Amino acid sequence: QSGENNYSVVLCKDKNGKKVIVKHLKYSNDLLAAYQILNEGSMLKLFQNVESKSGNNLVQFPKLFEFKEENGEILLSMEYVDGKLLKDYSPKRKLEILKACISALMTASNHIDEKLKAKVPKRGVNFMSITLPLYLIYAIKNTPGELALILKMFLSYYYLLAINIFSEKNYILAHKCLHGENVIVQNNKIVIIDPQLSVIAEKFSDLSIVSRMYFVTLGVNKIKNFLREFLKNKQDVQEYIRLSIFYSIQTLAITSQKDHYHKESNRFLKALDKHLMKELLEIS
Repeated sequence: QSGENNYSVVLCKDKNGKKVIVKHLKYSNDLLAAYQILNEGSMLKLFQNVESKSGNNLVQFPKLFEFKEENGEILLSMEYVDGKLLKDYSPKRKLEILKACISALMTASNHIDEKLKAKVPKRGVNFMSITLPLYLIYAIKNTPGELALILKMFLSYYYLLAINIFSEKNYILAHKCLHGENVIVQNNKIVIIDPQLSVIAEKFSDLSIVSRMYFVTLGVNKIKNFLREFLKNKQDVQEYIRLSIFYSIQTLAITSQKDHYHKESNRFLKALDKHLMKELLEIS
């Protein structure tokens, strides 16, 4: 693949005949593309460090072979992962795999080297609360006819924030994009790929994004049962709902009305408003 920023992704073989993915970017003005590849390399380096400390063998990330940046160029070389995609599994197995992924990320966060952790972007509650009004403006602009819903959810975010204002926030590694093509099962081993958007974020960030991604295809009841595995009390549910609102409004703001993720976020906010929020609070 190539573009105006001389970005290429090449599948090749090393001297031992093993398949390797090599990403190369010669960037000029597109700092977003540079940020994403730099973040991917940094996260793969961090995950390798975490895996060696945690002893986790079930959920892994591609091995990083080379990662460097100089003179406006970025080179990233990593293991090619071949296997069965998450999207090709049955609903029950999908949820089992997603549970393993989220649990592994939560556990891995206890083994992060502090020097590496300092280099990882962090999306804290203050950052989110400051940026949400900006996302609100663009979400309303991009979603005609849903002004009342978006405003109601916007206000609900700050209400849920206020009632838990003095509670300690737990921050962990969050992948933020565990869709059906970013999780691969290889020889009974789960591999998570493409951590370009990964950050240090609040504990239920991945849970809020995953449940939104899959609630239509898997059904509300399966998603509620899935959430019960992680949400143990009322405060957990409130924090989860707050994060779900933020990431849904953010998605409405940065995508067009015809985009799949836009439609998905709009449907999820409607479900939260009509019944899901109430039902989740009742089970807690």
